[in-house]
Amino acid sequence: MTLAFGSSWSIFNRAVLVATFDLEAAQKFFLKMLRSVFCVPMSFFDSTPAGRILNCIYSPGLDSAPLRWVNFANGLLLFL
Repeated sequence: MTLAFGSSWSIFNRAVLVATFDLEAAQKFFLKMLRSVFCVPMSFFDSTPAGRILNCIYSPGLDSAPLRWVNFANGLLLFL
């Protein structure tokens, strides 16, 4: 009984610590990214159209690749 309680308590503590550190890391990463965008010289935005930047970020090739693998895996599982 004590072993099960100790194991459960350890798993709970680990989950809380991982969530806390992940949130802190994500916030630091976001702030660094935001600062880097705000510190870019205005000439970057003048010479690079917004459409070109958004096209690189939201290209359809990046979004559809994981879906293709999921569909392939589903078809493979159905075939077996």
